[in-house]
Amino acid sequence: MEIQLKNIGMIKEANVKIDGLTVIAGENDTGKSTVGKMLFSIIKSDNIAQTQKANIQNAKRILATRLNLVFDGNISYRGEALIKSKNNEIITEIKIRDKNFISKYDSKHQNSERFFDVTFVQSPIVFDMIDFFNSVSRMRERGKFELGLDFDVSYPYMMWDLYDKLSRENPYPHARRQQKIKNMITDIITGNLEFDSSKFYYHKIIENSAIKVEMENTATGIKSFGIIQILNDNKFFVKKNLLVLDEPEVHLHPKWQLKMAKIIVELVKNGVKVLVNSHSPYMIEALQRYGELENIQADFYLAKDGYIKKENDSNSETLAKTFEKLSEPFDVFEEMESERFQNG
Repeated sequence: MEIQLKNIGMIKEANVKIDGLTVIAGENDTGKSTVGKMLFSIIKSDNIAQTQKANIQNAKRILATRLNLVFDGNISYRGEALIKSKNNEIITEIKIRDKNFISKYDSKHQNSERFFDVTFVQSPIVFDMIDFFNSVSRMRERGKFELGLDFDVSYPYMMWDLYDKLSRENPYPHARRQQKIKNMITDIITGNLEFDSSKFYYHKIIENSAIKVEMENTATGIKSFGIIQILNDNKFFVKKNLLVLDEPEVHLHPKWQLKMAKIIVELVKNGVKVLVNSHSPYMIEALQRYGELENIQADFYLAKDGYIKKENDSNSETLAKTFEKLSEPFDVFEEMESERFQNG
């Protein structure tokens, strides 16, 4: 499928294909996360509206609420979103008048390319918010609020969704764990993670024994891989679920960035659609090289000056532009070194 955006958040225009591995590169504050956030909002809204058998007005309210939660009320005026299938059939069409009013929302729920669900992984800080999310769970059970149509309730919606998936198994009966992914992560972090009594724990393997540590007391890199391991253990990596990884390189040493890239490519190889937003040349090049080795479908885009696009529909040209842009800090170092030699 392809998603087209106009005047959404920081994005003036974007045309991005979601099939296999999709990588959107760019510096900070270029809007590279916008596509993933918009897809998250649309997929969640579509599925909720379908489950509730909502009429068009309620469906618009559901979408408006999701957009406000995901974009913190900063969704653009006069924005448009269009999702099209491989054969150019319109799956979803949205027109946004302002943050509280959706003027058009058409969605074909029966299209075979639609995603059943989406998971947005933004930060391992989710493990540091367990007490908060446990409180939210208790409030839900007591009926204090619904994760639905209340505009006056503000909470980290994408992170709540991630916490929910880390805390339970996927109820879809045909979902399966990917043993190779589990083994790869166990080797990297030399341990395993588990959820027990409303807490997450890291079991570090030392020789023939294991040390049990609460997740909030572990290194951020362990948490980053731990999210992937638990989502896999809970069977959320399935073909009809989109996985969005927002800057997965953050807090990872370059060596671990390469290992994360290898895991991402393995997921795609097994049929998971993955969207990665990144500003790391290490991560981007690793995804390119591992992707080529595994012969997976991959598309690379560059976010710049309000546009997300592929240069002349070419991955190689886009990557050349990307590395040129992201290597600019190294050019400054070279200039500094040159000046040092000139000044003796």
